[in-house]
Amino acid sequence: MAADSVIAAIRVLLPTAKVIPVAGPILEAVLGVVVELHTAVDRVKINRKRARELVEREARLSLSIARKFEGLSPEQCAELLPQVKDLIVVLNDTKQCILRLAPLPDPTTKFMKKAGQLVKRVVNSDSDDEELRRLDKAITEGIERFQVCPAY
Repeated sequence: MAADSVIAAIRVLLPTAKVIPVAGPILEAVLGVVVELHTAVDRVKINRKRARELVEREARLSLSIARKFEGLSPEQCAELLPQVKDLIVVLNDTKQCILRLAPLPDPTTKFMKKAGQLVKRVVNSDSDDEELRRLDKAITEGIERFQVCPAY
């Protein structure tokens, strides 16, 4: 499924996520963060490809988790809730990383300051790349945890 169609599906599912028993509020938070990430990743200048791939993986995982919860009983939702809480931690870490890589444009910032910030981003690109790799590994571990969970 293409990234844009995954985000479109998440946007459709987002308003109804809160009515899912037990897990609704946290699923709503997960899907909301993914939509924010998708918007912010377009502003990334350095490590854009890796950042975009990470956000796309997180979006696909979040969508499949939300869909899995739709047909579960409250007891089954409660059993899977710890994995979703782990996912929200990774998503929030990703959000902090992406926002650092893609700060909001400030029209009052002078050209030289913008150039200095870009140079700093280029110099720090290796550490940013390492953080993106760490987050990607955390998502892979999250996928594995959901694959090990009981199939409902």
